[in-house]
Amino acid sequence: MCINNSIIGIQKSRIDSNLHIGQKSKILGNFNVKGKIIIKNDVTLFGSIENTNNITCGKNVQIHGNIDSTGEIKIDDGTYIYGDISGNKIFLSKLTTINGTINANNGVTFIPMIENKSEDKIRRFESNLDKIEGLEELLE
Repeated sequence: MCINNSIIGIQKSRIDSNLHIGQKSKILGNFNVKGKIIIKNDVTLFGSIENTNNITCGKNVQIHGNIDSTGEIKIDDGTYIYGDISGNKIFLSKLTTINGTINANNGVTFIPMIENKSEDKIRRFESNLDKIEGLEELLE
């Protein structure tokens, strides 16, 4: 869907509203966005991003270009940025790799790894790591 006054192209796309990139997408091009940018998990973007709002990157995102924002930038686990990042405030996972410079007017904050604890508990239970001897007999 294109919004009025939007221009989509390989050299430079201009979007006057929000940009939402779905999971497992591969995108080629540079983007200048006035609204919020949400990049879901497992996305590869070959190009740079400029915006005047907040940017949120999901897990396992690869951006082969620069990120320049006047808002907040949040980057989740396993993301690789092959370029520079500039924003008002930057929130980085400890499992993020930046191959460039970081410029944050109001600082950088490292966010804790987001874990899906229920999936981990089920995995540990199924592999007998969390079982107490004799507990199964007591529960029967």
